[in-house]
Amino acid sequence: MKKNLDVGIIGFGRFGQFIAKQMVNYGFNIYATNRSNYYEIANKIGVNFIEDSLLKLEKKLDIIIISVSINSFEKILKSYPIEFWKNKIIVDVLSVKIYPQKILKEYL
Repeated sequence: MKKNLDVGIIGFGRFGQFIAKQMVNYGFNIYATNRSNYYEIANKIGVNFIEDSLLKLEKKLDIIIISVSINSFEKILKSYPIEFWKNKIIVDVLSVKIYPQKILKEYL
């Protein structure tokens, strides 16, 4: 039996919501978090909204998508313990690539 992948999205603003909606349509299990509460929006599109952080789902998640502003990227990355990121595919959706690549290489 094939398992649907569990995807965590950190940053559930407009772009995070767009990504989540598309991935739900493809059968992924989506869990999202944001500093603002988007529970109702998430619920309407089939996303599990987790307040505070995705830490309690650490062992469950296969993929983490970081969908935050460039200004908060490093802070958000470092707000989770290093163990949280292990054995997962990490995706950033920033429009620039050199800066997040540098931060990801340094921290992870």
